[in-house]
Amino acid sequence: MDALVAQRLTSRSLGAWFAAIGVVATAIAIARIDAKGLERIHRLPTPVLAVPDRTSLALAGGKLGKLNVRAKVLETRALPTSSPVISIAPWDGKLAVASFDDGAWILDGDAALPLALGTAVNDLAAGPDGWLFAATNDGAFRVSRAGTVEKLADGVFSAVAIWRGQPYFASAHGLATIDAQGFITYGAERGLVPERPDALAACGSVLCVAAEDGLWLFDGASTTRRSSGSGDLTSDAVTAVAFDGTSIFAGSFDAGFAQLGSHARRMAPADGIADGRINPRALVSWNGLFLAGTPTGLAVVRGDSAGHVTNLPTKEITSVATTSTAVWVGYRGGLARIQLEVS
Repeated sequence: MDALVAQRLTSRSLGAWFAAIGVVATAIAIARIDAKGLERIHRLPTPVLAVPDRTSLALAGGKLGKLNVRAKVLETRALPTSSPVISIAPWDGKLAVASFDDGAWILDGDAALPLALGTAVNDLAAGPDGWLFAATNDGAFRVSRAGTVEKLADGVFSAVAIWRGQPYFASAHGLATIDAQGFITYGAERGLVPERPDALAACGSVLCVAAEDGLWLFDGASTTRRSSGSGDLTSDAVTAVAFDGTSIFAGSFDAGFAQLGSHARRMAPADGIADGRINPRALVSWNGLFLAGTPTGLAVVRGDSAGHVTNLPTKEITSVATTSTAVWVGYRGGLARIQLEVS
């Protein structure tokens, strides 16, 4: 999965980097793109760029306790692909599932119904109003309950999340959402210039943006950035982020986790994390636990204790999703519903 992710992201790396430089250089524009892809520009005053928040935090660190955790596999679902499942979104009583390079499907009973979203689907998110939103290499889309697919904008979008009741899409230009006139993109004029944003999560009063250069926190008007330099993260390469109502949990490319909030600490492999490589967007909060997909199983963290689940249909877990009663994990060619036993 790491090699596949690198292959897809590297193809966008130079473009994303030069696009970010261009945005910072002008630093005065909001780009609005309506549903037909027409761009409207208007000027803004000189921006105030984000800087790392160096607030003093009591980072406990040190050895983690042992969390005994096992999984009982309740069911498995095979998909018409050998590609990794990289997004699972519970939606309207069904599951929407995206693969790395073979498109997306709606799982309804025993059927896997394909969605017309192209082959390079990066992320899915279900909205409170019944829409399903998709971030893809071919644009931003929404899908109605009836399965009708509508393209909202052209471009490459790497992630999508629902925040304050609205969908937000990540791209090289910043964050895009829908207003009364169509798409509106927030970027450098709001201090938001993440390098290769790869994951989004609604984190209460802020939208969390996981990127190659740290964790960006957007409140709708301005942005702050947390980084290893500010003492908050184990690594600046943040691949996944989740929120449990109190703490923000960030997973890194190869250096474990960081927890931000009233109980802030870093959790590196040296502290007892079995695998510090967190797959993109494969991190959720569920019933007091943080669950993360890694190349060697499912990492589970509760408080200052950690465990690792390996008795799964396959070793590499590439996506994680939850409902009120179930945990779903994705892997190459399929997904499984599991029951966790934690002590």
